[in-house]
Amino acid sequence: MYINWRKRWEQRGNNEALAATGGRDPAGMERCLDQLLSTMQFQQGDRVLDIGCAKGALFQRIGDVVGLGIGIDLSYSMLPQVKTSSSTHFVQADAVGLPFADGAFTKITATSVLPYLPADALGTFLHECGRVMSQHGLLFLGGMLDRHKAKNLLYFGGFNFPRSLRELTGIFKRKSAFALGLLTTHELPTMLSAAAEAGFAARQVPGVAGDSLYKDDGFHFSLLLERAERPVSESNPQTGTGGVQS
Repeated sequence: MYINWRKRWEQRGNNEALAATGGRDPAGMERCLDQLLSTMQFQQGDRVLDIGCAKGALFQRIGDVVGLGIGIDLSYSMLPQVKTSSSTHFVQADAVGLPFADGAFTKITATSVLPYLPADALGTFLHECGRVMSQHGLLFLGGMLDRHKAKNLLYFGGFNFPRSLRELTGIFKRKSAFALGLLTTHELPTMLSAAAEAGFAARQVPGVAGDSLYKDDGFHFSLLLERAERPVSESNPQTGTGGVQS
């Protein structure tokens, strides 16, 4: 069945309650941001691209630190209407067709984007990230799912409704591929293979057992990739459409 993700995301953006947090649980999003900041160690001079930026929560935290921050979202109504700092800009753009020059960014983040990427778009997405990233740049892929939503998804996935957190994490541990699918919709070996083809090397690979995925009040996934030496253009001749746009 074909799903029009652009239309669906625009509908989410028009819902003020969802748009306020980018359609995510506020507390869970804060935990994702804390993990992201700890992992990426943003600093002065970094040129950062946040894919699926929603209301720009990341740049509210780092906008005054980095040299340049660009946030993109597929939905225009999701984007902030006011800049968080003079060095940040927000653009409506598609993650599989980034409107930026080769090597424009030193760090790229994409939290809660993977579940909205069709399987046949994963490779293109990673190639585009590699194309616009400088040598040895870092790509953070992440996602989270609160335990209450996880219970419901497991139930609709054919499991008995988990009665406790221990039972819930036990299912995730026994069915790690299924659990990861809830967080990313892509299997980890597939993601790692596509990343390697796009010129990335894995820096931090997550454990996928239930007890390692669970943190605080939800299940978290994160994968850290480093742009390798091999020019991405060797395997993907597509070039950018110009410089960084604001």
